[in-house]
Amino acid sequence: MDSVFRIRGVESLNTNNQLKIFDLQLTDDEDRDLRALMERMRQDIGGTNNLINFGRLLIEMDNLDQSKQFYQIALQGPGVQDDPRTLAMIYNDLGFIASQYNFKERALRFYKAALSIGQERFPLQDAQLSPILNNIGEIYFALNDFDKAEECFQRALEIDLKLISPNIYNCAIRYHNIGMVYKEKANFRKALSNFEQSLTLKQMLLPPTHPSIAVSIRSIGDVYRAHNCSN
Repeated sequence: MDSVFRIRGVESLNTNNQLKIFDLQLTDDEDRDLRALMERMRQDIGGTNNLINFGRLLIEMDNLDQSKQFYQIALQGPGVQDDPRTLAMIYNDLGFIASQYNFKERALRFYKAALSIGQERFPLQDAQLSPILNNIGEIYFALNDFDKAEECFQRALEIDLKLISPNIYNCAIRYHNIGMVYKEKANFRKALSNFEQSLTLKQMLLPPTHPSIAVSIRSIGDVYRAHNCSN
């Protein structure tokens, strides 16, 4: 069973109450006051969107256990099951948390649940589908299923490129991931093409010293080295 926490107190860090510290106490999973606890958390933090935002903040702070708890509470929020965008967002983020624990199959189940909701309820080229597809691709890549990984990355990129205002950095990430797949397949020409496209897009947005620029340059170098070693 997943851990459940009781809120013992909330402390504001600034005068406008936008930043808070939550004092959480671990409880028994069978705590008969669990429902009251969940309702208290909703009241203290706010609605479902605030629970999600707080969950994402905890992810950024690497507090994955607590983050998961907030997402699970958000899943039980009023109207969430009838809100496909929020529901897909929660499943996608729970998939990310599982992936950080290296629970690949569990992550894949969450991601696929998010994708299933999106494919049934969203427009065909909806922007919210792209990161979900990318995340599924990353799991398949980690599982060495490079064909499925490539398919997911390509579909994500296709959606990104068809948006009215494409997110250039997201496109750069998709190109990089596709390049990684081709590198693993020893298709060095296509790998190099995608890495170079990724680098070009990053250079449009990022300073030369940004770590993401270095990743692209290193990946291009890796392709040249791998190609030379294969000849």
